Amino acid sequence: MNLLTLALTGSMLAATLAAAPEAKNDALAFDACELAAEAAVPLLSPVLQPVLGLAPRFNTLNLTARGRLAIVVADHFLMLDVAATDASRPSRIAAAERFPRDLASARTLYSKHGVEGGQLPWEIEEQVARLAEAMRARGSESLVREARVLIVLATAASLPFNTTVDRQGQRWGSISWSMAGTSTEARRHRTVRHRYHVEVIRRLRSRLAFEVRISPQRMTTVNDPIAAAFDVLLGTYRSVDELAMLDVEVTAELRITGALSFLSRADQYYARVAQRAAPILEARIEAGALLGAELITTAWTRAGRPSFAHLAAPTPPSAIESKATPVAARFVGSRHSKVYHRATCPHAARIKKSNLVHFDSLRRVRETGRRACKTCAPDK
Repeated sequence: MNLLTLALTGSMLAATLAAAPEAKNDALAFDACELAAEAAVPLLSPVLQPVLGLAPRFNTLNLTARGRLAIVVADHFLMLDVAATDASRPSRIAAAERFPRDLASARTLYSKHGVEGGQLPWEIEEQVARLAEAMRARGSESLVREARVLIVLATAASLPFNTTVDRQGQRWGSISWSMAGTSTEARRHRTVRHRYHVEVIRRLRSRLAFEVRISPQRMTTVNDPIAAAFDVLLGTYRSVDELAMLDVEVTAELRITGALSFLSRADQYYARVAQRAAPILEARIEAGALLGAELITTAWTRAGRPSFAHLAAPTPPSAIESKATPVAARFVGSRHSKVYHRATCPHAARIKKSNLVHFDSLRRVRETGRRACKTCAPDK
């Protein structure tokens, strides 16, 4: 960790640790949320699976319609290391472990350090209550929306740079993302958080869809959503250093010193980072998926375990035809198999919807290490 310590010294936690950098223009980590939702579905009771299964794409769901959820922006980050006394890992871990578990004390701590902090664990508790209320009402639209908002919040707790005061990562490495004269493309890649949470996960999506698997035996009863959220957040925070170190190493290897040099080597950067970051991101998405499934189950229990048979009603044949696999999804596979098929293969039709994984190109399939089906020969 010497290189990381060197990169942090004198900069990570200078003076009051600096005000929270702007976050509201960063892209929502749709791929991470969708991967977490897909992994959460098999963990749920069959009664609950339709609650997440009806809306397969997060970017088609209006998550902010009520005007109270600015999803995965400054309102929800929890900067666990805000009270660290220096840049050393022991100091930062100790600060994270001591972070207050009640909202009033957390706000006092943020105010003391001149930082506008987030309230993710408490928002998660409130969202569990909202979902329980929607479950009692059993309205399809509100029920699905509230369940998927809860998955978004659980995923936010699992993404590393949502847990640190330096959530934009500008003090981890040597890249200077000056806004003057930079292109829209450069602005998109300017932060470590965006690079890992959005770009790297997007490039790893096919692999993660295959690798992220959670045993139902890991499901536990959650009586205190705030405590459960903190458990995930602390595990998430411990992965920050390793990812930050990786970013510093790769940018140094590729001699990236600014926006222009990054863009000229972006493919190389992401190829190297993705390969080495995959196991960490896989573990984090699993943590978010598991938390989301446990919280949805908690809300259901609080609601009195109602039935949602109306959500799982058989779909008329005409509707099935109109919702056929998009042309872009040329190949499919199962979470539990290393074989891939053409979307039209008879074997593909036998895969359970909750286990179905879509691929839009052979390249993306091959990234997961799958082999071709001998019946439909998709590689021919």
